[in-house]
Amino acid sequence: MRFQVLEMNLSVVRKKYEDVMRRLEDLEVARATMEELKHVKPSSAMIPIGANNYIEGKIENAEKVIVWIGGGVAAKKSRDEAIRITSDRMKELDGIINELAREEQGIIRELQRLQPEIEKITQGK
Repeated sequence: MRFQVLEMNLSVVRKKYEDVMRRLEDLEVARATMEELKHVKPSSAMIPIGANNYIEGKIENAEKVIVWIGGGVAAKKSRDEAIRITSDRMKELDGIINELAREEQGIIRELQRLQPEIEKITQGK
């Protein structure tokens, strides 16, 4: 029973890890895009609206970025401040990734420790 619970916990930790990695990748793309906007003059752009659909639009002011603050609130920030906020979020996610990796390793060690007992029980049947 303990072995099964650990396997389920391992599955949950790995799922969380994948979710956090996807979020980190999104933040990396956002930060890189904001860095690139430093070199953009007013121009037309393809604006993603989801599900690989786009609308044409214009980038008129790349100096300000609308940043999700949390709790249903977004705020207009300077591009540099938005980059800093994004970088801070990436650091937070790095910490979560490290914690999940430690948790995963602990579960794996415990599963490996229990493996001989499970083999004894299954061979005795």
